[in-house]
Amino acid sequence: MPTQSRSNARLAALRVMAKMAQVDGHIHRRERDFLMEMLPQDAREEELQELLDSVETADLAGLTQHVNRYEDRFLIAYRAFTMAHVDKHYDKTERRTFDRLIQLLEILPEDRRLIESTQQSEAAVATPNERLRELFSKSSFAPPVG
Repeated sequence: MPTQSRSNARLAALRVMAKMAQVDGHIHRRERDFLMEMLPQDAREEELQELLDSVETADLAGLTQHVNRYEDRFLIAYRAFTMAHVDKHYDKTERRTFDRLIQLLEILPEDRRLIESTQQSEAAVATPNERLRELFSKSSFAPPVG
C-alpha cells in the first residue's frame, strides 16, 4: 500500500477523532489522553493543542475527503465512535456528528451496526468480530506485511 495513502488515512483518523472530542463543547481528560496515545510517542501537550486548534473550525467533509479506501473509512468511523464514548457520555451533538460522518464516509448499515455494537457490552467485544478483523487487516491501520 502506498505510504501516502497510509499517511492520509492515519491523519484523517486523528483529525476526525480530535473533532469528535470537541463537538460536545468540552474536551474531557480521557479524550485528551486517548488522543495523546494516537500521536507520535515523543508528542507533547502543545502538539495535541495544535491538533485540536487545527480542527476546531474544520468541517467533517474536509477532514475525510482524501480517504478513498472503504476499510480506512470504516476504521475512521469506528475510532470516532470510540472517541465519542471515551468520556462515558454520548450526547446528541456527538450522535449528530457521528450520523454525518457515517453519511460522508458511506458506511454500510451493517457496518454501522457493528461499530455501534462495540459500545454495548463487555461481552460483545470480548470475542473479536470476524468482519472487524477483516476490515482492519485490509486497512492502512494494519501493520505492514512483509
